[in-house]
Amino acid sequence: MSTTKTNEIVAALSWLKVPETIVDLMLLMLRYVGTLSKEAERMYFSAKSRHAFSSDLPYFKKLKNFGMIAGALFLRSIDRADRVYLGMLSKGFKFKVSLKKLTKREIIQIVALIFISLSIVFIDRVMLC
Repeated sequence: MSTTKTNEIVAALSWLKVPETIVDLMLLMLRYVGTLSKEAERMYFSAKSRHAFSSDLPYFKKLKNFGMIAGALFLRSIDRADRVYLGMLSKGFKFKVSLKKLTKREIIQIVALIFISLSIVFIDRVMLC
């Protein structure tokens, strides 16, 4: 799956009749999770270089430092989401939000997708290492 292009994955999900809202959310998550991860890693190493996680510090101070990083990352991600939203609106993207109830079939599809995704990650991280 890691060698398959994102567009092909999205096309396959559409072919499998996964609801359009879920496909759109998955596409946005696939696009921005990498960016968020890189930002978190950069912030962590920046704090680590300032000895925010030194072995000399008490546990609660380390926890406070970690919370500050997580809070800053959360605020940055909200700011980035606002900028992306405004950019998409300026390019004419129409958000189609439908508030209909999910059918049993759609709920089963969502649960199956989550289970398959977690299984793939587990196999990749635990069994193949």
